[in-house]
Amino acid sequence: MRSSAALIIQWAGVLTIGISISTSLGAKEWEKSRSDAEQERLNRLVEVLSHLPAGQDLLTRAQRFWGFTRKQQLKNYLRWGTVSRTDAILTRHFVPSTGKEIRERKVSIQLKLDQSFHDSLLDLSHELVHATARPAWDPYDPTLTAGKYILATIEGEGGEVDAVEFECRTEIELHQRYSLSSGTLTRCKKYLSVTTGESSPSLEREKIKRDFYRVGRWFEEFKKQAGTERVLFPLLTIEETQLYSSTGNAPYPVALYREFRDLNQIACENSRRRIQSAVKRSPSSEPEPERDEETRRFLEQRCSIDLASRTDS
Repeated sequence: MRSSAALIIQWAGVLTIGISISTSLGAKEWEKSRSDAEQERLNRLVEVLSHLPAGQDLLTRAQRFWGFTRKQQLKNYLRWGTVSRTDAILTRHFVPSTGKEIRERKVSIQLKLDQSFHDSLLDLSHELVHATARPAWDPYDPTLTAGKYILATIEGEGGEVDAVEFECRTEIELHQRYSLSSGTLTRCKKYLSVTTGESSPSLEREKIKRDFYRVGRWFEEFKKQAGTERVLFPLLTIEETQLYSSTGNAPYPVALYREFRDLNQIACENSRRRIQSAVKRSPSSEPEPERDEETRRFLEQRCSIDLASRTDS
């Protein structure tokens, strides 16, 4: 979901950051100037966010999640890129002395560089919801399916519906702070509901959720992919797509199905290597029956049948 840069013009001198660079600068000086400008832009994003109620809530979550004490330390977990997204890397470590597995999850946020400050601020709000939520699914859960993954990613805690709702709260509060009309909202205007007697508009979460299941021309394709799990998505409709995944270039259910397929392949490869390692384990090593059995169960339920064939004919 992308918006125009119209609002940034109204905030010129308030939210925009510019830098003048002489054409005589060398390559190193140019890179340093650009890097300084990008870091300052991150600082400004965090600063503006901290003046909004929704932003304060998100910063509190971020401080608790990453363990930093000063709000500007958030930028240590942010970087610029070609699209806005949250990256979570899960690493599993086995400790032979205890026979226990330790899982380490590292989370960072990438923001799209080539967009307005307004859009970057909304993207930051959106991604902070994803980043600071508890994991809604376990990639090594033997019972995880494509349908469960899609449902959790869209509707679960810290999922896409939550993220858009917070994104819209941020946009509304930004307009209120700068005394702008709600009619100039770019991303969230259609999700507003004004009830007689209310001084400010409220968000309709159900409208947000419904938009995620408008898959348009992908309708038949996704029905086939979902197979018997089609029943998990009662809101699925052939209506024109409104929300596209920035990383999948498709409606969220379709993009998430593809994402699960890739995730499943990687998890299966990792688990096969783990079993191979168990086979090669020296006779003197401590047996790990519980861990090995869990891995075998995962392989049997998630990897014995190709994902693409798990659909109804």
